Amino acid sequence: MRWSLFGVDPTTGGAAVTVHHEARRTVAVKAPCVIALGVALLAYAYVHVALAGEGLLRTTLLVEDVARSIAWYEQAGFRVERQLGGDRDPSSAFPLASASTRFNLHILAFPGGTGGRLGLLQFGNPQPPRVHTRQDQVGIGSMVLVVDVVDAQTVFTRLRQAGADLITPQPTPIQRDSDDGMTLLGYVFHAFDPDGNLVEFMQAPTPTIGPSVTQPN
Repeated sequence: MRWSLFGVDPTTGGAAVTVHHEARRTVAVKAPCVIALGVALLAYAYVHVALAGEGLLRTTLLVEDVARSIAWYEQAGFRVERQLGGDRDPSSAFPLASASTRFNLHILAFPGGTGGRLGLLQFGNPQPPRVHTRQDQVGIGSMVLVVDVVDAQTVFTRLRQAGADLITPQPTPIQRDSDDGMTLLGYVFHAFDPDGNLVEFMQAPTPTIGPSVTQPN
């Protein structure tokens, strides 16, 4: 049996896939099937290229209690997207400060899959030691997670009610003028998560009602 791809259907003159076999009979598959096959192949190629792209996959935090950390980040709007876990080889190249033989990784994202992914990773048997603690001031070598939120005040209130370690008593306003004279207003606040990581919550500045007012000299 042999395939003749994109032959010509003698009855219609349209594209066809023709199959020849020992009895010399011909089975013609009309153009719509060929088009559908082409679309499917293009879709597969698109997905394959998308999955093979480059970029930051996610930020992963090593945590003491993954359930506690999940509950904290859920207050900011994250939801668990998937979970991995099981045995690990303590002789692996990952520079862990203990010979832990178990791991539990939860990958979080915002509903709808917008924004980056956050990994919360707990090792066990034994649990690795803590190598850094909360710092009131950050400097070289410090890491800050920046999370976009739609309503900073709502997230702030949820975290405060959950007993989060907030740095300021309220979100700080961010105000600037756009090129067309509109006043843009947003908010920002900072908090330490349960493992001492500094997190910045940012409500991006958006136009307020009416143009900005220039104060007289």
